[in-house]
Amino acid sequence: MKYLKVLVFCFTLILPSFAYANDDGCGLIKALYDSKDYVSAFNTAKTYAADGGACAEYYLGVMYYTGYGTRPNGRLAVKYLNNATRKGYKPAKEYLSKRGG
Repeated sequence: MKYLKVLVFCFTLILPSFAYANDDGCGLIKALYDSKDYVSAFNTAKTYAADGGACAEYYLGVMYYTGYGTRPNGRLAVKYLNNATRKGYKPAKEYLSKRGG
């Protein structure tokens, strides 16, 4: 019984890391952004955007636009939002249309 408790405890530590292993990072980025850990969200989004993740590009665009986690940069905001839009990521298109882009 003691070993079973240890085994269950180990799985609770290991399994959450697999939740993000095969995705584009969107869940992790969103969780960091929603918790207002903007610097970590920005750095994570940059990593996933380098691999072409549309969701990551969307969050980079939003953070460059708002200045959350980085200095505001309108040119980079539009670049990343347009990249995500071209990949069919609807929230990016909606974000740009609300901002007149």
